[in-house]
Amino acid sequence: MNLRSLKFSGVIVFVTLAFIFIPYLATRQGWISSAPSFAIEIVITLGLITSIVFYYVSRHQKSNPKGFIQRYLFSIVIKMMVGCVLVLVVIFNDKAGAMANALLFILSYFTLTGVEIFFLLRGREKA
Repeated sequence: MNLRSLKFSGVIVFVTLAFIFIPYLATRQGWISSAPSFAIEIVITLGLITSIVFYYVSRHQKSNPKGFIQRYLFSIVIKMMVGCVLVLVVIFNDKAGAMANALLFILSYFTLTGVEIFFLLRGREKA
């Protein structure tokens, strides 16, 4: 495992833990009435998918730089499809908390995707 992968893993773990604990902290402080009911499942699933996509794309980034864009776009499609299935399962299992769960999903999806893009572009500049 190289230094870039180690840094990426550390940031993903930190962001994932933050998205799990911030809603519970906000509930204890009285800022929100209740935490999203599927916070752990949503954030861990997105963290794992983002990590898998990052390692898949970064592995092929050096061996086939011309196919990088196509591989990354394909990975985004896969990530969105898995995310849609996850959101539908969450919404049907907790209709009352659907808004909070969907908001957490959107915020964590874009944050983790931003981290992924940052590390991929940084690795592309150094390659």
